[in-house]
Amino acid sequence: MNWIFKLCTIALAQCWFVNAHAIPVLMSGDVFDDMQTFLAGRQPEDIERFFGPGMRRDVAEAIILVQAARLGGYSDPIDLISDQNTPEHRTKQITAQSDVVALAQPVWETLDPEFADDLTISAPLLDEGEFIVGIYVNENHPYTQAKPTLEEVKSLTFTVSATWRRDIDVIEHVGWPHSTTVNWVAMLEMLAQNKADAILAPFQPGDEMALVTPNLTLRPVLGYTVSFKGSRHFAISKHHPESEGFKSALDAGLIQLKAEGRLRQIYVEAGFFNDSIFEWTNLVQ
Repeated sequence: MNWIFKLCTIALAQCWFVNAHAIPVLMSGDVFDDMQTFLAGRQPEDIERFFGPGMRRDVAEAIILVQAARLGGYSDPIDLISDQNTPEHRTKQITAQSDVVALAQPVWETLDPEFADDLTISAPLLDEGEFIVGIYVNENHPYTQAKPTLEEVKSLTFTVSATWRRDIDVIEHVGWPHSTTVNWVAMLEMLAQNKADAILAPFQPGDEMALVTPNLTLRPVLGYTVSFKGSRHFAISKHHPESEGFKSALDAGLIQLKAEGRLRQIYVEAGFFNDSIFEWTNLVQ
């Protein structure tokens, strides 16, 4: 139980379960909080529909991890641990501590060479070309009401976290003027202060696909999407004693969920896949 106490206090974390025999999976603190809102006392294994307060792609993926592992035959308890550090710190934490088995937020298929000896990846949740996002601006922006011209949409100024390399690559590929900041919260502050026009963000549940934050509501620019190259996977430690069995079960469950169409259904219900945007212009081909 010592390692759980250390992770939950030193890392300023909360644990969804506390079980000395459970395997720990780290997840972002804000995603953990939204997951608690969505679950409302239910267990991840019991979720059948993926819409309601607190639901978003990140929350759905954390629940997918648990459900896929169970479907693949993994029966030991899984501790979902809230971690308030950056994604980069979480990745370093999982490589440095054999106590942590996986990350609940997926990563891209190409691991940083720094972590290649310590991490492996699961079967994909999202295949090449499936990670499609919107251009999100303040809800009162005129481009949320009428589709802008290509020239107009390319004149938007962006803000992005300096650590989000793939986002930066996409923004630079399209040619958008942009500035970097430290994290997601700082990005939202840049928009609220009118220091930038837009961010890239996953499409949200609901007809208006609004991204609602405590101080700001954003909506997608009409008529345009952006796709990211690469596939998305869960990162799994090579050093945890349960890693091999957990990965085997997780992979089997993910493959089955995808084959049954359940994985796609979950992403549709969570708002990430939205049929209404598939005829929009993709700015990255």
